[in-house]
Amino acid sequence: MKKIVLLALLLTVGLGFGQGNEAPVKEEKITTTIEEYNYLTIGYADDLAKGKDLKNGYELKEFHKFDKEKVNFSFTYHKFIETKTNKTKAILVVAKKKSKNKIKYICIPFNNRKLIKDSATEAAILGASMTYIYNQVNFKVFSDLLNDSFNK
Repeated sequence: MKKIVLLALLLTVGLGFGQGNEAPVKEEKITTTIEEYNYLTIGYADDLAKGKDLKNGYELKEFHKFDKEKVNFSFTYHKFIETKTNKTKAILVVAKKKSKNKIKYICIPFNNRKLIKDSATEAAILGASMTYIYNQVNFKVFSDLLNDSFNK
């Protein structure tokens, strides 16, 4: 009984010290919209073909490139940034098959389960060897980003 009372007292005191007058900071989750996803996977290629600029209100910033001479594929990763908030809304991966000069635009969305599933489906139909290399590059990019985030 003494142990229970002591535990309750410690919890009460501990919780009391943890409470302050400051309101907790609520972090806003950045979410990729269906419009942004569709633009990156379809509209961006159309705009490039027509010689148009990037969608108004956004910018692309390259942050990783995989292009090895002996490999038939290249992958370039870009942050898709909303200029009014300066927040990255998604990642655009430009996947190229060099031998056939084919380009596939893959959107890696943020915080949208349906679009994440759609993105995984799109990546899976790149072809077996391209998908394999794409997954390897994604692990490298993911590892680098986590290292940068966790070990600042």
